[in-house]
Amino acid sequence: MSCEIRQVSIWHIKLEGILEEHYMKKIQEDWHHSQRLHQDRLVLKHLRYSRDLRSAFDQMLNLMQQTHGIPTVLEHPLITQLFDHLVLQHDYTASEEIVQRICEEGMMQEHPALSPTGYTWKAIGDASHEKPSPRGGHAICAYDGTYWLFGGCMSDGQRQVSAWADRFF
Repeated sequence: MSCEIRQVSIWHIKLEGILEEHYMKKIQEDWHHSQRLHQDRLVLKHLRYSRDLRSAFDQMLNLMQQTHGIPTVLEHPLITQLFDHLVLQHDYTASEEIVQRICEEGMMQEHPALSPTGYTWKAIGDASHEKPSPRGGHAICAYDGTYWLFGGCMSDGQRQVSAWADRFF
């Protein structure tokens, strides 16, 4: 049986805001600046993956620090160390030690809350499972502290018409 996917979206958008031009121009300039910094960081992260491009990475990092006048940090220094030991040096023992330090510093505290095993799914209507099965072609949204999951197809092509809700904080 093939899976026919039909998606329905219902939207309500209410816009309220500030119309003062000088105020909005400043916000827009700040937003564009933050977007440029974000793009530069993504390029830097890409360059550091290759040993052949490491010198380009170092040059671009130095240029960014001079151009923006601020120290450019890609991420927490422990994450940078983890990247260097795990990806570039393949030093798994040192990587495990760094992961331990990351945990000791409390950088992984939000992980259990964000982990799928921490979710408590509730079926809306009848369901034969205690949580949603793996699926594609579904619709999901977040509203008022709850994830809402509708429909989709399982990997064997069977259509899922179930609906699920999950609270998040």
